[in-house]
Amino acid sequence: MSIITLVPRLLKHPIFKGIDESVISKYLCEECFTVQTFEPPSVIISPDEINSPISIVISGTVEILCNNSNHKVLLKTSGAGTVFGVANLYADNQTFPSIVSAKTETKVLMVDKKIFKSMLVAEPEILNNFLAFLSNKVIYLNKKIASYTAGNNEKKLAYFLSENQIDGIVSTEVSISDIAVMLNMGRASLYRAFDKFESENIISRDGRTIHITNLEKLKKYI
Repeated sequence: MSIITLVPRLLKHPIFKGIDESVISKYLCEECFTVQTFEPPSVIISPDEINSPISIVISGTVEILCNNSNHKVLLKTSGAGTVFGVANLYADNQTFPSIVSAKTETKVLMVDKKIFKSMLVAEPEILNNFLAFLSNKVIYLNKKIASYTAGNNEKKLAYFLSENQIDGIVSTEVSISDIAVMLNMGRASLYRAFDKFESENIISRDGRTIHITNLEKLKKYI
């Protein structure tokens, strides 16, 4: 995949919103911007990496997992447009805090951190977009923490499902027991929350695959 062909996709991302194509193009080089393909369940970024690049998912689906637990804690399932590596952009010698792995065949644009930083310094519009992007992430994380720590069982499950759905489908190898641990609730309480959503025609289940039939109604629980 040619780096030049990725410019239109980059311009649709919040970090590069409203930026002229010529501004992006002058930073492009094969050494600084590379596209890699990962087959599942390959690890894309791990906590072992100190200077991981800024990475943007071009296509496919990734799983972001917590590294600080004896359980496999699924933090989020994401698709094209997902960015990771920004949290430790200016944190010296800090490893990446999570494990990012490919759930499906995934193409990722890897951006050298030095080049990314030089764009932020030289291009005020990109810097403003980047700061807005980080601010939105902070707000989102605060809401997520509130939902998982102070929410009732239905709210916790609704947040988990909405976070991990791709095109209305939640498909994960994580067991019911692991989901209960993630959401800090008992298995019986989790089953009751599932049953409630099914009775309201919000979801339907087929093994470990969950179909969200009414996403708007699900989000009302959040």
